[in-house]
Amino acid sequence: MDFTTRIREIITLDQYETEMEKAHGMFTPHKVPAIMRESDKLYCDLIDEYAQLPEAEKECIRKNISVKDAWFLYGFGIAMATYSLRFPEQRYFTNGLFALGIAHAVLDTRDIWLVLSLYWNTHEMNALSFDDVLKQNDGFTPVLKEYVEGGSASRSFETMGYVLEDTEDGPTYVRTW
Repeated sequence: MDFTTRIREIITLDQYETEMEKAHGMFTPHKVPAIMRESDKLYCDLIDEYAQLPEAEKECIRKNISVKDAWFLYGFGIAMATYSLRFPEQRYFTNGLFALGIAHAVLDTRDIWLVLSLYWNTHEMNALSFDDVLKQNDGFTPVLKEYVEGGSASRSFETMGYVLEDTEDGPTYVRTW
């Protein structure tokens, strides 16, 4: 099964999980649950596989990603920023960045920069590394490199419209806009 088909199956599961959370009064918009959802685990597995692909295949995936797929990957990227803050695992950090890199093929760079501010904060708090993604040398690399090498004002998640809240589920990045 190809990447696009698999991501659409995961999106279907993601939407189902959201509907179930709403039906049981457990859904809170823009908040990341205490434990990773099944769809997030499947996204992680898919991104692990993506990271191992030859660049030509990655480029093909990025060129064929739909806007809907990109927005779901973007949401996954936000969730992984929070999970890497709560549970300092390099895999979550790297996979979230890879997802943003795929989404960047379709979405505006300014949207990506908003979420990169969360990764910068997580990087500073948990000493997680951008290196695996920077080594890919793909279309996202210059954007990420510019961000990482930029000034501290451009990296503030507060400036980008987020706050860090201590919730019952653990620290959570929450949008203020």
